[in-house]
Amino acid sequence: MAAVLGTAALLTAATATFAPGAAADGTVRNSNGAASVDWKTSGNYFTVHDLKPDGKATMGIIAVMDEYSGQYDYFVAYVYNKKGYDGPAVTKQFPQTQIYNGAWIRYQACLSTLDGDPYSCGSWKYDRA
Repeated sequence: MAAVLGTAALLTAATATFAPGAAADGTVRNSNGAASVDWKTSGNYFTVHDLKPDGKATMGIIAVMDEYSGQYDYFVAYVYNKKGYDGPAVTKQFPQTQIYNGAWIRYQACLSTLDGDPYSCGSWKYDRA
């Protein structure tokens, strides 16, 4: 009986140790709180919000890690919200061919110039798709 319990405990420990990270939904803001992005794992939805009536565009950047190199350059997308504070948020749904289940991702919220250059970005949020 002790051997069976010991084996069960070992299998439980091994399962907990080697189980993949859980996918999660998340939100992150830029450095001055004017922009935020939401990631929703179910459906791969990425939403960019403009939170301040300051006349500035917002953008979200999302990147998928290349598992061979460890760099976040397998896939990179920039999603712009030029609709402003009074307009609706901009949502982009990514297909599984771009952001696959279990992929390591990172995303951040920024302000954007009219030319599409990001600035005043917040910290990267790291997550699992």
